[in-house]
Amino acid sequence: YLKFSHMNFFSLMKQTQKEYRDLSRKYHPDRNPDTDGTKFMMLKTAYDILNDPERRRNYDVYGTTDFG
Repeated sequence: YLKFSHMNFFSLMKQTQKEYRDLSRKYHPDRNPDTDGTKFMMLKTAYDILNDPERRRNYDVYGTTDFG
């Protein structure tokens, strides 16, 4: 299996954050009026899950974060 050092983890999170910012600019409904915002909301939800360790763990284990 693969172990991540703290350095690798933080560089991965910075890369994820940069890609999120780039894609959110591309798909944000205020910047791109041709879209209805669906892709932007999916992107935001995915980013929120990746940044919250508990939600990410639940998604990795159960495939969902919705237990309501």
